Amino acid sequence: MHNHKAWGAALFFAYIVMGVLSNTLLTAGTYAAAIWPSAGIALAGFFLLQYRAIPYVFLGSLCINSFHFGSLSWSLDLQDVSQSFIISIGVVTQAAVGYWLIRRVNDQAEQLIELKSTLQLMLLGGPLCCLISATIGSMTLYGFGILSSETLPRTLFTWWSGDTLGVLIFTPLTLITFNQQQKLRRVQVVVPTLVVYLSLNLLFYISYRTEQQAIQQEVLVKSKMLKFSFDKQLQKIKANIGLLKAYYESSKEVNYLEFMSFTDQQLLFSSEISAIEWLPKVADEQRSDYEQRLRDIGFNNFEFKEKNSQGQLVTAATRPWYFPVYFVNPIQGNEAALGFDLSSHPVRASALNQAARSRKPVVSEVISLVQKQTESAGVLYLVPVMAAQPKPHLKGYVVAVIHLPNIIAATLAPLEFSGYKVKLEDITDHTQVSMLFETGNYLDDLRVFQEKVSFGQRVWQLSLYKELGVGERSFWVQHWRAQLFGMLFVWLLITFLLMLTGTNIRVSQQVESQTRKLLAQKQKADEANSIKGEFLANMSHEIRTPINGIKGLHYLALQESNFEQTRSYIEQADSAVNVLQRVLNDVLDFSKIEAGKLVLEKSLVSYKQVFEQLSVMVKHDVNQKNIDFSVDYESFANEQIYTDEVRLNQVLLNLVNNAIKFTEPKGSVSVKLVAFNDDQVMFVVSDTGIGIDPSLQKKLFKPFSQADNSTSRKFGGTGLGLSICQKLVVLMGGEIGLKSEAGQGSEFYFTLPIGKEECAVNRGGGDEFDASIVSLAQYQILVVEDNPLNQQVISAILAGKGCTPDIAQNGRIAINMLQKKHYDLILMDIQMPELDGLSATKIIRSEQQYKNLPIIGLSANAMEEDIEKAMAVGMNDYVVKPIEPDALFKSILSVV
Repeated sequence: MHNHKAWGAALFFAYIVMGVLSNTLLTAGTYAAAIWPSAGIALAGFFLLQYRAIPYVFLGSLCINSFHFGSLSWSLDLQDVSQSFIISIGVVTQAAVGYWLIRRVNDQAEQLIELKSTLQLMLLGGPLCCLISATIGSMTLYGFGILSSETLPRTLFTWWSGDTLGVLIFTPLTLITFNQQQKLRRVQVVVPTLVVYLSLNLLFYISYRTEQQAIQQEVLVKSKMLKFSFDKQLQKIKANIGLLKAYYESSKEVNYLEFMSFTDQQLLFSSEISAIEWLPKVADEQRSDYEQRLRDIGFNNFEFKEKNSQGQLVTAATRPWYFPVYFVNPIQGNEAALGFDLSSHPVRASALNQAARSRKPVVSEVISLVQKQTESAGVLYLVPVMAAQPKPHLKGYVVAVIHLPNIIAATLAPLEFSGYKVKLEDITDHTQVSMLFETGNYLDDLRVFQEKVSFGQRVWQLSLYKELGVGERSFWVQHWRAQLFGMLFVWLLITFLLMLTGTNIRVSQQVESQTRKLLAQKQKADEANSIKGEFLANMSHEIRTPINGIKGLHYLALQESNFEQTRSYIEQADSAVNVLQRVLNDVLDFSKIEAGKLVLEKSLVSYKQVFEQLSVMVKHDVNQKNIDFSVDYESFANEQIYTDEVRLNQVLLNLVNNAIKFTEPKGSVSVKLVAFNDDQVMFVVSDTGIGIDPSLQKKLFKPFSQADNSTSRKFGGTGLGLSICQKLVVLMGGEIGLKSEAGQGSEFYFTLPIGKEECAVNRGGGDEFDASIVSLAQYQILVVEDNPLNQQVISAILAGKGCTPDIAQNGRIAINMLQKKHYDLILMDIQMPELDGLSATKIIRSEQQYKNLPIIGLSANAMEEDIEKAMAVGMNDYVVKPIEPDALFKSILSVV
């Protein structure tokens, strides 16, 4: 990717968008979405960006996990941020491990062409690696107390299955979408898969919303009923306490018995009220009198009390005014509250002051009731009682003690609200909401309806939550399963499409590959035909030129009566024959090398001998062209190299002949031997010839190639020499090269390994063959040859050494003659009519008496396989035509 930041931003937003859509549209009740596409996008991101995807995936996951979709707000709570951080680490780890593992198994898996590689990507990145994020995430929520041990297994499974399906579907979709080489697959795979995916999810969403709306409507109706019942309870409280207030304001004084009698009737029909109290306003100077009056009617230990810092009831401290609980009904269970000065408690005092100032009823904040033996939440409904004479002033308070569970129970009593939970909150101060009462936790905001209630100058919020019933739970389970199976269908669909299109791509690639190969082969064939044509033209020229020379010189020799002039013509014709033989040898050597049949015969070779032979072989040519020729090997004069002497001479002679050929008269050619390194030497052939343009140098070592076509026309040659040299040098373990510029001469060089002396094998003891002392007079030789000219040539060669051979025109005649006369040697031509040389040799060798009879094959076929065939049928040696007398004599002496 060239712009990884832009791709990273796209990955970040894609992760968030798909996460939001899954959380808001595909969540089924308390069940998570059956598929989590972001997991697949994260893994694909690693294939697109490698490990540079880490920050983008991490931030995308952190944003998703830190956002509350119900309240549409970010959570900055330390615990929430911590768990989101850990979960995001799990998400990144899962994608990174999946990417590493898939790459390790198949580094081309993301191409999604081969079914095997596609399944490797899906299964390794999906079911296997998705255990990582599911385990880390679920255990994190469990560790933070979000999950219980009962819900942990279900969460782990749904998390794993959601991530797995996300990888199985959205990793391939994302990779194909961003694969610039597979644009057609976007239409073939991405579009139909997304259409099916979106259609299924639309059906799931409609089903989910229909069920959810039914639940919401049910909860809405129930919440209205709840509010009505709750308001009814509050009105009863207001009415009862209002009557008591009127009773006090209309009476000069209400004694204990009158209070108890009046409130008994109220409590009888008001179960929502736990107790009714009278709080007189008492000045400090009246305190003892008030305390004594209650003692006189039987409350012997009555006194004004307050709570100390430890929460214990103690004698109230002295203060200007007191608001003690003077009367309370019922007395049983409320003994501790009797005498308690409400003005001693900050919350209660605040409510008293508020009621006094407003002269209206006030509800206190939630408090721990003094009446109960155990901690119990409740509120006080305080109604100020005013005295009209002598002037309006506060007389005291009538108080309803409201035990919150009681009022909720009274509210729910007439309603059939099984399966519902209720929560009551004090929201008077929006910055500090107080929980008054709740019957359980709330997991799904869509299942909650809230109603506001004003009571005693405070604002309460009543919330109703519908619990997940057995039938409804079954519906959500079925809904989630339907999503699961629907996504499995989508996965099967995309797998089928990937397999189908992958097969098409493979076929197309194979067709393209075969087409390229065929075009390349056609191009090679065309080039070969072109080269072949040029080669045939060159060969025709190279062969016809010496033949024309030979024919012309023979004609001149036949016309000449002077012996010396005739000899000169014949010597010149012999030189032309050597040229013709060199051309044919080049072709044969090249064929051997190309067939891999050329075998090196290595031995210890003296550098001095090599350079002396080279100087002798080129002496005639350099003298004829008046070229200065020099060799430089003095520092190696007493050293040897372990190599094939014949092939080394062949390479040097070819390079020097080329140098001579392309050097004008009065130019110079030199051969130098230098040390290349400890194990190699370098031969350097330099000339002052026409040089070679650098652009043409690369093709020089190719078969049938010269610098340009005009070169072959002007200087001749087959174009095989340098190619043969290169192949021979490589076979001998070295390298060949050149340095040249047009018009500046050329320098060809090649390196050879020195070799190890202990590996050396002497090629025949170093004795030179001297044909002048050979005599064949004592041998009876049978020549089997069908060509009269060849018969005459061979007979003449043998006659020169004192032998007059017998002649057989084919193999069948030779066998008949062999039965009539003893022969010491047979010279057997290979190709003959009636019975060829190979067949004749087989027949001869089948006779026991001829098992050891020497047979030498004669043929113009010089390929290695031809020689092997001859040896296989029983021939002792093989001489190649045209026959060199020395080679023939040497072969005869080696077998007789």
